[in-house]
Amino acid sequence: MDCEETHCFTSAIYRFQVSMIGRIDDCAKTECGNLNPNFQHSEYSIFARMCWSKNVHEERDAPDQILLGASDPHYCVLLGLATWMELSLKKYGKGKLLFSFKGKQCPIQVKEAADAKLKTALHHPDFEIIQVSI
Repeated sequence: MDCEETHCFTSAIYRFQVSMIGRIDDCAKTECGNLNPNFQHSEYSIFARMCWSKNVHEERDAPDQILLGASDPHYCVLLGLATWMELSLKKYGKGKLLFSFKGKQCPIQVKEAADAKLKTALHHPDFEIIQVSI
């Protein structure tokens, strides 16, 4: 198993999902061409567009959204995307999908891979569930 690829993929797709406030299946469909520079604030942001968004009736109406970097490398979506894109491009060349895990170009397989990695993490004995009573 290639841990580096798995870690980069999982980190990037879930940072992207949280930043876009999106569903994992819509994130899995994101294409490389849907990331564009934000020339107004190029040092810390980019434009991203998913195939679907709230309050949209057709896919083509989904607006560009701004992804902002973070000063903490553990949370920075731009750092996560850059790391994933560099590794993926080096291993598999340019593909259509942004999150083509193991070179797969099927959004359903990408979503299933992301789901499987999250389930593995949640069921790991080191993942401790803390219940807070109010």
